[in-house]
Amino acid sequence: TEIFTGSQYTIDGCATFFRCERFHLVKKYEVEFNKAAISLADQMTNPHQKKATMNRLLKDNVALIAVLEMAPDPQRSSKQLICVANTHIHANPELNDVKLWQVHTLLKGLEKIANRCAQVQPSSSSSGSGGSTSSTSSGANGKQGGWRVSRCCRSLLNLAAAGGCAAATQLHRSSTRCCSNSVQRSLGTCCVLLRACCARLKLAFRKVLLRCGSLCCCCCAASCCCSADIPMLVAGDFNSVPGSAAHSLLVKGRVEPQQLESSVAPLGLLRDTKLQHSLPLASAYAALLDHPPTTEQLKKQRARVDPTHREPLFTNLNRDFKATLDYVLYTRDSLAPAGLLELPAEAEVVAKPGDSLPNANWSSDHLCLMAEFQILQHKG
Repeated sequence: TEIFTGSQYTIDGCATFFRCERFHLVKKYEVEFNKAAISLADQMTNPHQKKATMNRLLKDNVALIAVLEMAPDPQRSSKQLICVANTHIHANPELNDVKLWQVHTLLKGLEKIANRCAQVQPSSSSSGSGGSTSSTSSGANGKQGGWRVSRCCRSLLNLAAAGGCAAATQLHRSSTRCCSNSVQRSLGTCCVLLRACCARLKLAFRKVLLRCGSLCCCCCAASCCCSADIPMLVAGDFNSVPGSAAHSLLVKGRVEPQQLESSVAPLGLLRDTKLQHSLPLASAYAALLDHPPTTEQLKKQRARVDPTHREPLFTNLNRDFKATLDYVLYTRDSLAPAGLLELPAEAEVVAKPGDSLPNANWSSDHLCLMAEFQILQHKG
């Protein structure tokens, strides 16, 4: 993202940090909105419309998506993934259609990640000594896809037997022919192997699966197959105020028709776009209004949240502008806020009316938002 620093333009970007002892990186996606804009323009036949689209959408903003796997936990029977997205949306207040298009592009990408994981959800049932597993996946189609998954699964079976893992070796003996025809049974065997094998084989298994990763279901099987509903966190500077079209798309999953007037989208780029998504996103700081004010401190914090839009009263403050532009969102069916960084009052941020951020006590022009989450354990 190109930003003006007072005397010159400089490049700003996104970064996601994680603790290596708690997580490891499974997959990362670098979302360059410029590439998506070029792809959109290439579909247009009218050269004037194509040029206008490029001029309006090429803004150098980016997003970063990381799929992380939590470290093994004896109390957890399956692998646990979490998807973290971080973005910086375009800032120009006159280009609300660009902001909305960028948010929509990011959400569509996150939906694809969620759907890929859901395609390889396993369901297990014990049978005899080895057991059997079936998958609800329909992600691999055709004979060629079946051959790729079967080859991948067979490599895992051989690797398990050679590695001396007792549980996986037993499965190998009872399942040597399971991969010959059935894609579903093949993926299911991969799932059982990944759960049953000893820790030292897991990395080798993942490398085998990624080597066969021309099909998305193969790539996901290494980490997604044990958890179909992957928890998601979406955070960043969205440069969009509460109640705007971009904010509505994030927290409501849709944009109301009246929010797409010609003044919002002068080129009509979003007129034929289905502006909705299926991710159950909620704002972390809205949780302050979901609990009774049992303490004076909680009462103060609730007073610093807008009850209409359920967001902080401000995250950005200067002489001419006071509003919320930054959000921390989460999938409410898989995560729950466990703690929030306190919101300051305006009097705590500026020494006197008319002052702005940054200043001697607050080093950024945006407030810091931080949330701690717990993963909801689904029974069944």
